[in-house]
Order: sequence, then structure tokens, then C-alpha cells
Amino acid sequence: MTDERPGVLLFVSLKTYFGYQQSRDWITDAAQVVSDARSAFDLPMEVAVFPEVASLSGVAPLFPGSGLVLGAQDVAPDDSGPQTGEVSARVLQEIGCTYVEIGHAERRLRFGESDELIAQKLANAVEHGLVPLICVGEDSDSSASAAELCVRQLESALAPLVASGKRTRVVIAYEPVHAIGASESAPLEHVFEVVSALRERADGHPAISQAQVIYGGSAGPVTVPALSSAIDGLFLGRFVHDPKELRRVIDAYAGAARAER
Repeated sequence: MTDERPGVLLFVSLKTYFGYQQSRDWITDAAQVVSDARSAFDLPMEVAVFPEVASLSGVAPLFPGSGLVLGAQDVAPDDSGPQTGEVSARVLQEIGCTYVEIGHAERRLRFGESDELIAQKLANAVEHGLVPLICVGEDSDSSASAAELCVRQLESALAPLVASGKRTRVVIAYEPVHAIGASESAPLEHVFEVVSALRERADGHPAISQAQVIYGGSAGPVTVPALSSAIDGLFLGRFVHDPKELRRVIDAYAGAARAER
């Protein structure tokens, strides 16, 4: 894993909150917000958006030249074949996706996705040149330490790549399940401990060419000053359904960058 810290990563999942036209409108407005922020601040950043899956092909033409990067919320475990209703990695790559989200807590809890299935999905995504956004996080019922469990989830997802000798860039999203949609983020010391463990394991991992770690779970501008030194960015949700709130997050990162100088 390279030691170089890239620009700020701001990833936004729209889940299924927006309809097709709402998604188009949000993406257009967010692109303007990001363009204005780039004009105002010398802040290297990458803003990736994960729209509702049925809208992907329709919104994909909005992304070239927008300053935004396109991601998908899910991917099929196999390259092709009888996978009714699944999302083809080949098609995601063809329509211009850069990232694909894998292993989110909602997929694990509500749709029964196992570690084995998540590993299959990751391997298939990498085979088609997609960068995996690997979601890890503990729930309140776990008997293992949060750091131990999250590292275990990361190892499991990457196991097929280790076996095949392939390497990939990864973005690791740490989302403690109990903080998703909550009123406030997880305690800072807790986040630092888990993120440190994830970075330590990613460093030198045989399947990872480069890794960044972002935090999700009631993330917003108030989490930026305390966490900016430990993480590479945020995984945002409902907080930025108003694109003006995305600008608040960017402003907070610009302020944190000025304070470090």
C-alpha cells in the first residue's frame, strides 16, 4: 500500500431515496456545488456518487466533465449467466462506473449476504476494472472487538484476490452499524482505533496496491475537524440530500486543511 495520502474522498450513496428524475436533478446540483467549491478552494478531492441502481444507465451521461465520479451500489457475484435481477460488472464498467460498493451492512443484514458472497462480488468487480468500496463495520451484538471484526471482514473480502495473485486499489468504508442513520457518529477514540487497525492490515497486504479509509455513520461537517487527520474522507448519506449540505462538508475540509498549514 502506498503511503501517499490522496485528496479528500467524499462518497455519497443515494440508496433508493430518490426517483430517477430526482437523481438527475441532485447530480446536476451537486456537480455545480463541487465546481464552485473547487473554484473557491485549493482542496484536492474526489466526489463519487452511488445512485439508485435502475437509474445508473440514465444518469451516467451526466458524469463526464461534471467533476463527479460514478459508482454502483451493488454487483453480481458472477461474470454472466442466469442471474436474474442482478447487476453485471461488465455493464457497470461499460456505462462508466469507477467504483462499486460491496458488503454494506444493509446487504448483510436485510439480504443475507455472506462473507463468501461478498468475496465473490469483489473478485468479479476487480476482474472488470472496478475499484471496490469495501464496507466493514461491527454491530452492537458482536462479541469480538470492533477492530478485530472489521479486519476480519476486510481479509475475507480480499481472500479470492490473494489466492489468484491479483492486486487492486481499494477504498475501505468503516461504518459501525449502530451509527448508520443515528443522530451522532461513533465515539472518536473508537473510530481511531478501528481505522488504525484497518490501515495496519492494508499496509503491505498482498492483494492491495493502494488503500484509503473513509468513515460513514452519521457523518457530516461536525465530524471533519476531529477525524480529518485519521481518515481519507467520508461516506455520506441522507445528510447531503440537500446538495448545499455537501458544500458545508467541503467547506469543513477546506477549513481543516488551512488549520494544518
